[in-house]
Amino acid sequence: MSDVMELIEKWLLYRSRLFGADRLDALFISKKGNRLSARGAQDNLKKIVAKAGPFSIKKVTPHSLRHAFATHAIEGEQDIFVLKAIMGHASTKSTEMYVHPSMRVLKKAVNKHIASEILNDLIRDNIIVLRLQQARKAA
Repeated sequence: MSDVMELIEKWLLYRSRLFGADRLDALFISKKGNRLSARGAQDNLKKIVAKAGPFSIKKVTPHSLRHAFATHAIEGEQDIFVLKAIMGHASTKSTEMYVHPSMRVLKKAVNKHIASEILNDLIRDNIIVLRLQQARKAA
């Protein structure tokens, strides 16, 4: 059984003991026994993030986690059509808006490009010489 399925099964067991769980079909419910609102989920995540400590990104929200999920899925070579279905989008255009390639992926793409290979050959054979100059600070 996958980790996600195991977590959902554990959650459903715990959820069954919550107030109002027997009258709702929502996966997540509030302390008051109502369907958990988007705002409630945001507030709960905010508390968890505050306890967890600093992160490499400025703002950790359900929406930023959705962007991170999409990006990591694509970087893990997940098919865009499968990702579209997972995210519940009607169009791959919507899914594409969530994907932000990391610097690692961008560097890999540039280094794999044929122009990079040609440039490396020209430098290696001393046909061209690159001189790097540090950028000047604006006055």
